[in-house]
Amino acid sequence: MKYCTYCGQEINDDAAYCPNCGCKTEDRQTGNNTVINNENEKTKTGFSKIKIAILVIMILGTIVNAYYSYVNYGHCWTLIWCIPMTISYYYKVKKGEKISTGFKVCTLIFVSILSGILMLCDNDKK
Repeated sequence: MKYCTYCGQEINDDAAYCPNCGCKTEDRQTGNNTVINNENEKTKTGFSKIKIAILVIMILGTIVNAYYSYVNYGHCWTLIWCIPMTISYYYKVKKGEKISTGFKVCTLIFVSILSGILMLCDNDKK
């Protein structure tokens, strides 16, 4: 399946015109069929923008958790689970592995609520 270059509607591979907007499916300048992917756009590193945001929020959450626990309790035991979870997320995304729902929920509870919610909302296919 491909997508219309004008409206983004999914269309058949052999369609000459988009059934949604009526535009030709060929690019005007080159005459080649162009495809718009509605999935998360990936950056040059292969990470989608939402995955980069999740990773940054996890790193910030780790720093905030360490600071908060050190100031209030005099130790940084939260680093025992925050750092390995952040590193694990990075390598799973880099390898293209699926992130389990349990991992997403644990991130929500133990590292950062926002990164956990973003993980749960991310509809990663892999």
